[in-house]
Amino acid sequence: MDHLHHLLAFSRDYCATVCTFLIPLCILSTSQTLWLLYRQHPWVVPAAGGAMLLALTLLGHVLSWIVIGVVMGPTYFLFGLGGTALFLNTWAVWWSRKHSIPNAIS
Repeated sequence: MDHLHHLLAFSRDYCATVCTFLIPLCILSTSQTLWLLYRQHPWVVPAAGGAMLLALTLLGHVLSWIVIGVVMGPTYFLFGLGGTALFLNTWAVWWSRKHSIPNAIS
C-alpha cells in the first residue's frame, strides 16, 4: 500500500509534467486508432491497447486528485477526456472484431 501512496504523490507533485505528457499522447494515440480503423488496418487492436493504457493512466492521475478532494474544472475535463478515449478505443476494438478486420496479433 505504501507504493500506491508514493505513486499517487508523484502524480500530484509532477501534475504539470504528467498532464503535458499524457494529454497529447492520449489524443494522438486515440486518433491513430480511429485512423487505423478507418483504413481497416490489422494493427487496430494493438494500437487501441496502447491508447487504452494511456487513457487509464490519465484516469488514474485524475483519480489521484479526486482522492484528496481537489475537484475543479480541469478535473472534469481530464476525466471526460480519459473516459472518451477509453470508450472510443474499446469501441474500435469491438467494431474491428465485429466486422472481421484481420488482427495483427493472431
